[in-house]
Amino acid sequence: MKKVAIIGFGAIGKKLYELICQENLLEVAFIWDVKADVPPHLALQNPPTGRDFSKVDLVVEAAIPQAVEEYGREIVKYTNFMPFSITALADQQLYDDILRLAALYQCRLFIPHGAILGLDGIVDGKKLFDKV
Repeated sequence: MKKVAIIGFGAIGKKLYELICQENLLEVAFIWDVKADVPPHLALQNPPTGRDFSKVDLVVEAAIPQAVEEYGREIVKYTNFMPFSITALADQQLYDDILRLAALYQCRLFIPHGAILGLDGIVDGKKLFDKV
């Protein structure tokens, strides 16, 4: 069974985790979030490293753009990467570095698209909106 790691456990990370558990087609290897209440058996106690990334088939980032900046280059040295905070890739140097390293280490960068990526912002700001 393919193993997935999740960085970020807000609305999107939690929903992703729930769907993976329901479908039972993938295994969640670990979840990293600095402040969310992550299931204890999956929570990393320290920030992830190459050793952690080498144990999974895909890392999904569902946190904030800074997580892509902080971990993106390291992730693609070990495994495939799907950042949801794709605005981080507007930094041309970061984008170029991740693509170059992914090619060098024969890993893939998956770039999702669509309105679902704004879900965290809608949930976080729900008390400010009258309607969406």
